[in-house]
Amino acid sequence: GVHPAWRGRGVGEWLLITAIKAFKREGHSSIGLHVNVNNPRAIGLYERMGFALMGQRAKYSKPNGC
Repeated sequence: GVHPAWRGRGVGEWLLITAIKAFKREGHSSIGLHVNVNNPRAIGLYERMGFALMGQRAKYSKPNGC
């Protein structure tokens, strides 16, 4: 994640590009991400970088009192 004071300055894009390059050097041919559906800025970044939605998991929570 990117600290709120640094958002909108290209830090997230730089981090993602750096991670992708590292994965490629390691010989990986694909990358998967998990992102909260209530994080539209991150989703927008990933989409701009060429990632596509592959699925969505249901939200699970413990009942009160557990």
